Amino acid sequence: MKRIFSLVLILFIIKNTFSQVNLSQGLVAYYPFSGNTLDASGNNNNATNFGATLTADQWGNPNSAYLFNGISDYMSVANNATLQMTSITLCARVKPNAFYPGLCYNNSIFDRGNGGFNSGSFSLVYTPTLNQNPQNYCYTPDTLFQNYRINVNNSATPSLACITPINAIPYVTTNNWDCVIGVYDNATSTGSIYVNGVFRYSYSYANGIGGTNNNILYIGGTTNPTYPYYVNGVLDELRIYNRALNIQEIDSLCNFNPNAPIILDTIDCDFTFQYPNICDSTIIQFNDLSNAINCNIISWNWDFGDGNTSNLQNPIHNYLNSGTYNVKLIVTNNFLKTDSLIIPITVLNNMPIISAIANPPSVCPGNSTVLTGSGGVTYVWSGGITNGVPFIPLGNSSYTVTGTDANGCTNTSSVTVTLNQNIPITIIPTDPLICIGDSVQLTASGALNYTWANTPGLNTYTGSSVWAYPVLSSTYTVTGTDANGCTGTSSVFISISSGIDVQVTKNKDAECNINIVQLQASGAQNYTWSPANLVNTPTGSLVNATVLQTTTFYVTGNTGSCVDIDSITVYYFNNDETGIIIPNVFSPNNDGLNDCLKVIQNARFTDYYFTIYNRWGEKVFETDDPNACWNGEHKNQPAEIGTYGYFLKAETSCGKIFKKGDITLLR
Repeated sequence: MKRIFSLVLILFIIKNTFSQVNLSQGLVAYYPFSGNTLDASGNNNNATNFGATLTADQWGNPNSAYLFNGISDYMSVANNATLQMTSITLCARVKPNAFYPGLCYNNSIFDRGNGGFNSGSFSLVYTPTLNQNPQNYCYTPDTLFQNYRINVNNSATPSLACITPINAIPYVTTNNWDCVIGVYDNATSTGSIYVNGVFRYSYSYANGIGGTNNNILYIGGTTNPTYPYYVNGVLDELRIYNRALNIQEIDSLCNFNPNAPIILDTIDCDFTFQYPNICDSTIIQFNDLSNAINCNIISWNWDFGDGNTSNLQNPIHNYLNSGTYNVKLIVTNNFLKTDSLIIPITVLNNMPIISAIANPPSVCPGNSTVLTGSGGVTYVWSGGITNGVPFIPLGNSSYTVTGTDANGCTNTSSVTVTLNQNIPITIIPTDPLICIGDSVQLTASGALNYTWANTPGLNTYTGSSVWAYPVLSSTYTVTGTDANGCTGTSSVFISISSGIDVQVTKNKDAECNINIVQLQASGAQNYTWSPANLVNTPTGSLVNATVLQTTTFYVTGNTGSCVDIDSITVYYFNNDETGIIIPNVFSPNNDGLNDCLKVIQNARFTDYYFTIYNRWGEKVFETDDPNACWNGEHKNQPAEIGTYGYFLKAETSCGKIFKKGDITLLR
């Protein structure tokens, strides 16, 4: 039975020899045969034994290997997803007692595929070398010239990969232990054989392992009735990896001896530190000085005392703040023993503190500023600026100064210079026009202080608002200054007018049921109409007025301060027949009521004729005057009471009118 510390010793030997060895990585099945056929990898690929018997291993440990009789003994491992691989390493310790005598003469250590060439199958065998009969697929029986071989198979292109004799390569012998490792690297499509840690040969595959394979994994033989490939010998330390092991890992496996004595370790943590930058002690180089006797240090854990850590052996750390920090190092060896050390360190920022000043920090166009650095001995400014010498900036810019102290340490600082723009000044009103003798208020904006040019007619020459009393048309100019001392100017021209004459006209009066009339004003720049509710807009020179009765419209015009008013009356004429009414009764008795019969109308006639007849057809009244009326007399005598007929024939711009009817005369 193997001793329980064998895995620890493997790790120790490996770590003591090669730092890159990790025999747990990619391990999918491990059969140490420590009295059973269980999988020690943790992947539950346990083997079922069919006939093989426990025996002593290579180092004489009892019940630590299995003997296969070469006739019927084998083991099987159920299909498992962990056995699906693209790269593979197959490892075994083999002691052949005799060679398989059956068809094709393979001796099967591992076989997934049951002797076939299915996609995803693999095997580790020892078999006769391709000899003088290369066309014989299953070879000629040969017990003297056998080699170990790894097979990977793709159903698209079965690959036997037979090995031709190679000079100076030892052949498989009986009654001797071999550490056999077969490696297939999918990245290079290459199979390689190592025996007792020594590379023997390699060969190429066209298509690799291939796809998914659900076959059982067999150990020491198969259940294929034609090609059982039974092993006659002892197998031990079987391993399967899902990657290609490197030469250090292969050497570690083949040099493993579970009977080697346990070597105790000694570990002593120590470190030192230094400041690589004389100008900045916040950057510290830490150097591990730990000692390890009969063991290897496998990890370093640094705590820099400021909340930051590292697992590098010799880290560089940059502290953000000055101060004292307790730095702790914990080292761990390959037996997981630790030691620690704490050293307090002082961190100081030795960089000079450089300041950059612009005086003034903002300037108006054409003005200068001075850049000055402090905190160092010498200064170099960006942009070709000389420290302490005035210059005129051309725009908004940031300037950086590099200051150097007496120790040659440097640091930088920056300052921004703002170039203010000349301010825009506005004056309202923008284009004033006033009547002669009038005044206008001028108001400037956009600055803090204002000065007006000495032009005649101003009440004052300072302030944002002034009154102008020009006698002649004149230009007035103001200069404004803002809080930064930047200036701007603006001017306004005041025009003088001798007066205005506003005139209003109409295009027609309202008649024929057309009550929209156009009114046109002239003689001014701006107009205001009244009554405003009867026009389509209360301003403008040309408006549409809605006239439902005779109305007088007024318009006020102004040009600058000059004002004039004009008016016009628009008459309303109801020129159609519905607007003409003739009474059917009247009483000419001189009582002041209905004493004269008249056609009631509000029309403008172009032709008019009205006549009245008595019952005998005699004409008693006629007229062509729309405003004339009949006083009830006939031949200068009162007409008799009774019924009279009338006839109206008239014409307006809207058309001709004909009306007739009866009139009753009463007394």
